[in-house]
Amino acid sequence: MKLFVAIVFDLMISAIASRISVSEAMKGLEHDPNGLVDIGDDGILRSFDSRGTVIDYRRLTTDELHSLSKDFVKGNDERLLAMWANVDSSLVDEEQIWNPRQDYIKQFVSEAATGRLKSRAKRDSLLSPREPHCTDFTCWSHSDCAGRKAGAEECHWCTGPHFLSSPHCSV
Repeated sequence: MKLFVAIVFDLMISAIASRISVSEAMKGLEHDPNGLVDIGDDGILRSFDSRGTVIDYRRLTTDELHSLSKDFVKGNDERLLAMWANVDSSLVDEEQIWNPRQDYIKQFVSEAATGRLKSRAKRDSLLSPREPHCTDFTCWSHSDCAGRKAGAEECHWCTGPHFLSSPHCSV
């Protein structure tokens, strides 16, 4: 019986420890207020400056990727989980980390620079109003999110897996 309780307790602690928020993932990561962060399909969280240059990174574990997919990519969880199921960010070499495919970042940088894309909130149905969330706001830099309030949340970061949709604000 004691062994069973110890095992259950250990599993609960492990589950709690594997939860991570975008803010926790960003701790200690250098960032540009006019840049954004992106989680690549290689499991690397990259911080980009306003020119699209990688300025810092963090290798994410499978558990962290799973947790982040639940927190800020609502509705795409299954697709992300399937894509990240066999990702091992520890195998990604430095060259790929500092010089990832730039096509999507160049798009964000050029569209943000021309002012064509503005931070905007997604519209809810009038029939089903709900509390707003940071992820409701599309963004093109951290400065689009910093200080923004969404219900009880205070937004900080412009984040997003580039391959799903436009980046959005997160807590």
